[in-house]
Amino acid sequence: NLFCSGNQLSSLDVSANTELIQLNVAYNILQTLDLSENPRLSSMHCNNNQLVWLSLKNGSNERMPGLPDHPHDTFFGIRFDNNPSLTCAAVDDAIKANEGAAPYMRWEKDDRAVYSEGCD
Repeated sequence: NLFCSGNQLSSLDVSANTELIQLNVAYNILQTLDLSENPRLSSMHCNNNQLVWLSLKNGSNERMPGLPDHPHDTFFGIRFDNNPSLTCAAVDDAIKANEGAAPYMRWEKDDRAVYSEGCD
């Protein structure tokens, strides 16, 4: 697990952390985040950054459920909202994601961001 929110991080490389399960990098100044080498990831918050590129395409999106119903539940789910320059997020199954099917239906993102299997 890696929790480093609110630290003014401008870059982060977690590609060598293949056993990473939870990641919280919210409230930083990250512009890119590549989680393609993190197949065990089940919770991730990178909201309130400056993302322009995000890859969640790791072959294991089914392990990544949405946010819980109760706002006071422990750190859980996938959240990358409040990144106004992010227009595309790479995922395992763009069709299911854009249709709002499980597990993507409760992921938190900005409306302008679409899901794709490959973002430039």
